Amino acid sequence: MSAAEKRPPWIVEVGSGKAHRIPVHRNSGLEIVYIEGGNLPWQVENQRDPVGPGSAFFTMPWQWHGSTADFEPSHSLYFVVLGVEGKCIDQPGPIRLPKALGLSGSEQRRILDTLRTVTRHAWSATAALADSMRALVRECANGGPFQERRCAAWVAIVLTELEQTVRENRSAISPPGAQRVSLLIDELMRRLDERWTLDRMSAFCGLRRTQFTETLRLHTGDSPVGLINRLRVERARRLLRESSRSITDISMECGFESSQYFARVFRSLTGRSASEFRIAHLA
Repeated sequence: MSAAEKRPPWIVEVGSGKAHRIPVHRNSGLEIVYIEGGNLPWQVENQRDPVGPGSAFFTMPWQWHGSTADFEPSHSLYFVVLGVEGKCIDQPGPIRLPKALGLSGSEQRRILDTLRTVTRHAWSATAALADSMRALVRECANGGPFQERRCAAWVAIVLTELEQTVRENRSAISPPGAQRVSLLIDELMRRLDERWTLDRMSAFCGLRRTQFTETLRLHTGDSPVGLINRLRVERARRLLRESSRSITDISMECGFESSQYFARVFRSLTGRSASEFRIAHLA
């Protein structure tokens, strides 16, 4: 998921994409994430802090954070970890942002004090923050003249937009269509063994095919086929853990038309075969 070999030295990590697994971890810097699409069941210091589409999410260097799921829902994100100065990895403490950002002492204090005083970490991302995160990742991947100056400008916008959002208490708001998609997922989970076509799913949501596909990708990060496959694999994983039924029987119950297709999808989403998954969870 990390994208930048040519990034400025004060950027620890930067990238975009998605991950099948986001274990609990902490960074050696200030992390900021923009969630373009999908939902992430994240936690910070053992407190649930779910992140939805259009959200900005941040963590301080000393904060343990990650997913509450062992099979991450599909999503699309951009992230950056900024190097900081200060003894702050093992416990909270004063930190300083990179000098390259050109922020004054008072500006740094305002940003860091605002971020440190809130318990929630997911906030509604402004258009400027979203655009700047995309531009930052592109700039780090491309390199070239003035890269460090341009990256510093994008990061400064991200930080100031995030600070203002937190200070003004702009809670993350679900984009239109969230309830329709949620109801569809509930229906799919009840009837995964049935044949679900694009027409059937879009009709259930009361949307045109193209509108439905765009709405679904925004809220889940998935295409219609991708959503069905992910939900079916999630059920298959549960059955593999909890029953001794054959893998073929499980694949049929979950709605896969052939065991070969099930095997291909299961491995692509989990990184292992169904038999390997079952053995690992029996040990």
